Amino acid sequence: MVLNGEDGVLRELPNNHKDLENINSSYEDSVVLTFNIDELEFQSYKLSGKLIIEKGEEINSHAFEVLLHTNYKEEKNK
Repeated sequence: MVLNGEDGVLRELPNNHKDLENINSSYEDSVVLTFNIDELEFQSYKLSGKLIIEKGEEINSHAFEVLLHTNYKEEKNK
């Protein structure tokens, strides 16, 4: 997976494996993956990568792209 900032800086995220057989039922069909990322700038990002699902001998690959739009505004004291 890659996190691409509006400033053109690319940050590659490490591959992450999640065994879906042992998912906590409180996730309600969702899976949470956590990454440690160095400090990010206040800007919009595009997260893109490939989701690979392996079930027995069958392997399915799905490309994805998610836009993470920020609306950060610095306020000045008058």
